[in-house]
Amino acid sequence: MQEVNLPKNSRPTPESAYVKGLSVCSTRIRWLAVQRRGIKMEWIKAAILAPDETEVRDGKQSYLKCQQARGKMLRVVTRADDPCHVITAYFDRRMPC
Repeated sequence: MQEVNLPKNSRPTPESAYVKGLSVCSTRIRWLAVQRRGIKMEWIKAAILAPDETEVRDGKQSYLKCQQARGKMLRVVTRADDPCHVITAYFDRRMPC
């Protein structure tokens, strides 16, 4: 993984995050956390574009997509008013496929 020097409080759009009109933006810290979890950007995009389930709670939208290889749902949390602003993404242990 190549380290990128970014100004504090910046909101980068990783080059790999743009596909078919979906620009996923997040803070650098959260983007690196998602990468450490082994979550691919393609999975995040798939969850947002074609979710198996969705939830809205406390101004946040969750997109859930089954990841058969892991046997768990991938949960992608965004702002409810801006689905391209990804807050976090993780495998939800409470939600088996």
